[in-house]
Amino acid sequence: MQVFSDAGCSTSVVEDMDGWLATHAVFIVAVCAALERAGNSIERLTGNRETMRTMVRAVRDGFTALANRGVAVAPSGLRFILTEVPVPAAALYWRWALRGPVGTVAIAPHARATRDTEIVALRADLASLIPPGIAREFDRLVRADDR
Repeated sequence: MQVFSDAGCSTSVVEDMDGWLATHAVFIVAVCAALERAGNSIERLTGNRETMRTMVRAVRDGFTALANRGVAVAPSGLRFILTEVPVPAAALYWRWALRGPVGTVAIAPHARATRDTEIVALRADLASLIPPGIAREFDRLVRADDR
């Protein structure tokens, strides 16, 4: 961790890596599904208020399904904004965040590059954690176009 700290990167120790990875998978898969619906355009995604709200509801539903299966949803900040903050406010926050480097540099290019590889694998992994029919909002967004 010292190498990362010396390079200016913040680090933290995650005790429950399985929970963190499951949380990450739900979030990324839902964001990528919403991005696909917007033609893989961050501008179109963030410009569509209803799709942003759908994305937030889908993530919220996926997080609830994980928690109901005993998976700790982490990190707490991500869990808070996507489960405790009202959907319109959470969608507004993510519209802002995705328009910045988080969306334009980190998420969108990666989503496009891994659409047929990593994202497919994450979706398959999630199918064992959240079987179809358990999280309806998540299913509507993520599984609507299962290949």
